[in-house]
This record gives sequence, structure tokens and C-alpha cells, in this order.
Amino acid sequence: MSQTARNTLPLIFLLAILSPMSIDIYLPSIPEMALWFNAAESDLHSTLTLFMFCLGFGQLAAGPIADRLGRKKVALGGVVLFIIGAIIAIFAKQLEVLNFARSLQGLGAACGSVSAFAWIRDNFAAEEAGRWISYIGGAIGLMPTFAPILGSLLALNWGWQANFGFMVIAGLFLMAGIMMRFANDAPIKMAAEESQKNDAMIKSGLKSDLLEIITNRQFLISSISGMFAMGAIISYATHAPTVAITMAGMSSIGFSILFGINGLVQLVSSLFAPTVSKRIGPHLTIALGLVIAGLAAVGLWTLDSTIGQQYPLIFFALTAVFGVAFNLIFGTAAGLALAPFGHCAGTAAALDGFARMAGGALIATLVTLPGLSAFNTVALAFGLLLLPLPWFIKDGMFNNQEEINCDQQYQPQAA
Repeated sequence: MSQTARNTLPLIFLLAILSPMSIDIYLPSIPEMALWFNAAESDLHSTLTLFMFCLGFGQLAAGPIADRLGRKKVALGGVVLFIIGAIIAIFAKQLEVLNFARSLQGLGAACGSVSAFAWIRDNFAAEEAGRWISYIGGAIGLMPTFAPILGSLLALNWGWQANFGFMVIAGLFLMAGIMMRFANDAPIKMAAEESQKNDAMIKSGLKSDLLEIITNRQFLISSISGMFAMGAIISYATHAPTVAITMAGMSSIGFSILFGINGLVQLVSSLFAPTVSKRIGPHLTIALGLVIAGLAAVGLWTLDSTIGQQYPLIFFALTAVFGVAFNLIFGTAAGLALAPFGHCAGTAAALDGFARMAGGALIATLVTLPGLSAFNTVALAFGLLLLPLPWFIKDGMFNNQEEINCDQQYQPQAA
């Protein structure tokens, strides 16, 4: 790893955690925000799902733009949009205005996410990129540990708007980092194309890249797994305040601490996930995560009809088990999805991110339609992860190594 890449990595991690931070930090404030906007707590869930939808759809545009213009410009523009959304949220008087602000933040975070994951694929070979993505998963796992506690303290002292004020400060810090640390990049392939081809041929190349990506079996199955994992984690995050504060009668600080303990479990599991992947291979690592998620689903569903209503905090023990599964699945699947596409990493990261974020938000919405209890709704979201299990067991036992990284001619850029 070059010195420039080493210096840029902390910034990449910060860009990657921008979206989970902006979700987890205000979860404890949802009851207060519901009173402020004279709305039901369930109505405030729209601020989460809209953010995730925009985070997903925004990546569809941000990825190809990042391939053509470079990661730095897209990351910088995204952070600016994120800050604007946070400022609008601070002064929002109607829920519709808050939803608009969160949509802008989702689009901005999409640019940061695409830039971060594409930069990883630019600068590391596929296997090493997968490891770094797993470590990013660990950083994301820190957010449920610290962000809700920070958000609770901010809200207790200055109201829920202080959470968005913190987002403004974080965004300004990121802007400075991008301008100072991010290299003026223009991916080699696109720079060469722009000097030799006209706009029509560039569009043709983009269509070719898109067709190659969406017909790649490894990409599709890995992205679908990431989508189910994200849907499950969104479902957990949206129902956790209801279980802890409404059902169990905890304070917002108490909920934040409990939520943070689960985040620590995610962090620890993310640290050993790359080791597991190295020993048994990425496919069986994901398969192991899917099985653990299925066990957590069975536990939630069973306990809801036995002791779940009497002891609702048992919900967090089983979702902590899912935290282990999530980290075995999420980073490993992302590494597999992007492995064949070093020549169009931005576009591949955009499509994968779209599937995970927009698809995950859709799944988290769909599992609420049957009107089940919080335990059973989250159990249903966890259980969907069993659907891709047969493919990963089969590929793990009989996989040809060429499938993992078929982009053999690609070499990471020198930073």
C-alpha cells in the first residue's frame, strides 16, 4: 500500500460511515420528534426509509459519474448536499420538510458511499479489497455503539435539532478532508476514453459495463444477499426503539446503551470476519452468516409467542446474534460483488449499493405490511436471508477460484 493510499484510508472510512451515523444518531429522538411534528412514531420511520431509498437510487447516478469524473468530485459534491439537507432539517417545522431534508441527505451520502467503495476497489486487488470492506463493516458497526448515545446527549441538552447540527459539523470536517487528502483522481479507463472517444462511444461503453455487471451471476447473488442483510438491519433499527422505549419502558439513554452493546457485538464480529473468510472461503463465510441469521429469526418468532411480550428486552439478545451474521455476510458479499469489475468499479459499486440500500429499504417496508408484532416483523426480515443459502453452499463446496475474481487483467491503480 502506498503512503498516499494509507493517508487516505481514514477519510474513506469516514465517508463510508456517514450514512449509518446519520441514521443511528437520531433514533433515540424519534419519540421527541413525533411530539414536535404532532405525528405518530411510525410516521417518523418514513425519514429512515426515504433516506435509504435515496441512498440507493442516488448511487445509480453517482457511480457512473464517479467513473467518468473521478471519486473526489463526486465525494465532495455529495458531502455538500448532505450538509444542505442537515441545515434544512434543523429548521423544519413540518414532517414533509424533514422528509425532503432526509432525502437530500440520502442522495449526498450515496455519493460518499460510492466514492469510498470504488476507491477501495481502485487501490486494492479483489481479495484485499474484500478485507478492507469487512473492516469498513466494523467501522459501521461502531455507529450503533456510539451514535445513539451521542444523539441522546445532544438531544437532552439542545433538543433533537442538535443531532442535525452535529451532522453539519461532521460534513464540514469531511469537506476539508476531501479537499486536502483525496487525490485528484480520474480513473485510467475513463481518462483514456475521453481523449479518444466521443460522447456516444462513452455512453456505449457505459451500457456495455452495465450489461456485463447485471448478467454476472456472482454479482447478482452477492448483491441480493447484501440487500436482504440491509433490509434486516433496517427492520431491526426501526423497531428497536419501539421494543426498548415503548414496550420495555426504557429511557432514551438506556435504549442508546443497549443499542450500543449490540453495536459492539457487530464491531467484534467484523474483526474476525476476514479471518473466517480466509480460512473457509468467502462463499462458505456468507453461508455461515445466513445460517446464523436464520437461527436468530427462529428465535425471535418463537419467543414472541412465549416470553417475548413479558420480557421484551430479550429481543436485543437475539438481534445481537444477527449482528454476527450481518458482518459475516455484508462485507464479504460486497467484496465478491465488486471483485470482477476493477475496470468499472464505480458503476459496479453503484449498482451494488442501489440493490443494498433501495432494495433493503423496500424489504424493510414490505415486512411491515402483514401487521405483525415487532418481534415477528424483524424475524421475517431475518428469515429472508435463508433464500440465497443454497447458492453459497454450492459455490463454497464446488467453486472455481476463477469465478471469484475474473477480472484478471485489472491491477489496482497506483495512488
